[in-house]
Amino acid sequence: MNISLVKEFPHFLFASDADRFLQNFKNNKDIVSQLNNRRIHKVKFEQLLSSGGLGIEEDGNFFVFLNDLLTEEEMANSLGHELGHTFHFDLSGIPPIVVCGLSEQNEEDVEKFCDTFSELWLEQVGKENIICRIKNERQLLF
Repeated sequence: MNISLVKEFPHFLFASDADRFLQNFKNNKDIVSQLNNRRIHKVKFEQLLSSGGLGIEEDGNFFVFLNDLLTEEEMANSLGHELGHTFHFDLSGIPPIVVCGLSEQNEEDVEKFCDTFSELWLEQVGKENIICRIKNERQLLF
């Protein structure tokens, strides 16, 4: 899938950062280094009402919640989606600063952006690679 996020979402200034991220990690399958690059240092498995969520720790780093009731494949999609949400933050500040205000009008479009980013990222890094990593992490916890 060769999609440019800038072409698909030209109204989001952060789309170019997401395209650059995908390009920079094109031949890198190291999931942890990619998450760390976007200041995600923890992934938590919990029973949630939603599929996942993104939070900010006191130290300014992100953490991702994944719904433990989902399959590993669904969790992989959620992880990519939440990674996509980090692009509407300026990571140079502590805590990260929201680059674009999320109004009700563009909230749905942001969710589409994150879904598209997730598809591109999972294809690039290998969805099976992430599913395997999630299975291993879950087994350590339970």
